[in-house]
Amino acid sequence: MPKAKRPGAIKRRLSPGAVRRRTAPAKRAAVGSADAASRASAVEIRNRLILSAVAEGIYEWTVGSNELYISPRLRQMLGFRVGKLTSESWNDHVHPEDAALYRKAVVEYFKGRTKSFACEYRLRDAKGRYRWVGDRANAVRDRKGRVIRYLGAVTDITERIETNHVLEARTRDLSEALEWQTATSEVLNVISRSTTDLQPVLDAIVATAARLSHAEWAAIFKRAPDGRYHLAAASATDDENIRFLRANPVTPTRGSMTGRTALEGKTIHVHDVLEDPEYTWLASQEKGRQRTVLGVPLLREGTVIGVITLPRNVVRPFTESEIELVTTFADQAVIAIENVRLFEEVQARNRDLTEALEQQTATSDILRIISTSPNDLQPVLDAVAKDAAQRRAAEDGHIWQRDGAELYVAASWGARPARRRRLAIGRRSVVGRAAHDRAPVHVEDLAEAFDTEFPDSRVMKEGGFRTILAVPLLRKGEAIGVIMIRRLEVRPFSDTQIALLQTFADQAVIAIENTRLFRELEA
Repeated sequence: MPKAKRPGAIKRRLSPGAVRRRTAPAKRAAVGSADAASRASAVEIRNRLILSAVAEGIYEWTVGSNELYISPRLRQMLGFRVGKLTSESWNDHVHPEDAALYRKAVVEYFKGRTKSFACEYRLRDAKGRYRWVGDRANAVRDRKGRVIRYLGAVTDITERIETNHVLEARTRDLSEALEWQTATSEVLNVISRSTTDLQPVLDAIVATAARLSHAEWAAIFKRAPDGRYHLAAASATDDENIRFLRANPVTPTRGSMTGRTALEGKTIHVHDVLEDPEYTWLASQEKGRQRTVLGVPLLREGTVIGVITLPRNVVRPFTESEIELVTTFADQAVIAIENVRLFEEVQARNRDLTEALEQQTATSDILRIISTSPNDLQPVLDAVAKDAAQRRAAEDGHIWQRDGAELYVAASWGARPARRRRLAIGRRSVVGRAAHDRAPVHVEDLAEAFDTEFPDSRVMKEGGFRTILAVPLLRKGEAIGVIMIRRLEVRPFSDTQIALLQTFADQAVIAIENTRLFRELEA
């Protein structure tokens, strides 16, 4: 330790070297402090230069003081001047549709549930335009894990997102086009396989149209001879709605979508039927619950032969491409209907020609038998009964001749001979009524007409016969007999078949008259 000084001692002068030695520590401390400050300033300047140079926009948020630093690059990216974008206003610039996603990502990171923050969202710039940004950040936390500083980088990804959207849209368009092309091809295949049967084609069209146009269901209505449009096919909808549509054919009026489409002969698209003052078919709406409805006419040479209707149970209008697709399906339905119609016309003509040839052949055969049996009636009647039944696809055939007020069986053909050999002329039996009224009697279903019309035809009813045709043999307006053919199933005879049986009846009359005259001459 240093000695104490004597009183009155004279101070000695310090040498320059001693002074330097004594002041050196203080000077070194001052220089060190200045150097540290200089180095810190240099680091800060270097960091700012780095932040200015990177392509991404950088931000730093000091949570305690709520200060937000935004790099010049980020200000340039968003167009904000210094101080215009703050920590308080940042969230206000996030797109409303992305706000929940952004907030959730921030909360998850602040609570330590994610290792880093990363989110893509839209941020409004100074001109009010939304830019897609990729935002990534990390934080400095205190000992309790609370965020105290938050450093992030923002990248403008608008071009990438928009390019992706364009590519996704093109991919959707291509996929949609391929799906539509495939569906169209499938329907055409059904048409080619079902030239004689329309129903499979219509069923395929409504099912495919509803699926590809994203409708709840679809229905096709065909124009009937009564001028109304009847349900021809419907895709998936409840049975009650189908029963209602089948029971209520549509009249061409503006009150329903099908009727309005048929009336105007053009596509009708109503966004909400409940807001349409002209829509009055509310009973249908209650059953089908439709709101948005599309109706497309089935046109053949300018005539509406049908309507395809597609409803949606929510207010969601159809797109132009969906309407175009349904129009294509409407055209296919017209092709199918026309194919079947033309086929049926050809078949009808062929049937007419075949029946005419059969009638001519049968007439020729009977006339030949008549010419070879002028004095023997039985071979002629047997041939007439057989041909009448066979050529009309009947179960059996019978010829009855008149004997006063009664009729008796003169000839029969078939596995079931007539059980009643005689019956009275009168309106209570099928054969008796034909003779009484001197007109053909065509019973489509004896089981239904027996009690009220033909109670004396019990034997035929018990034998299981359902459809019966009886034609009188007329000579000078009087019935001299009856020719009858029967079927075990309900299958009414056509007008052509009835006319042909009348021809057989005329031939039977000729044979009976020839035999009568021949016998009179012999006598």
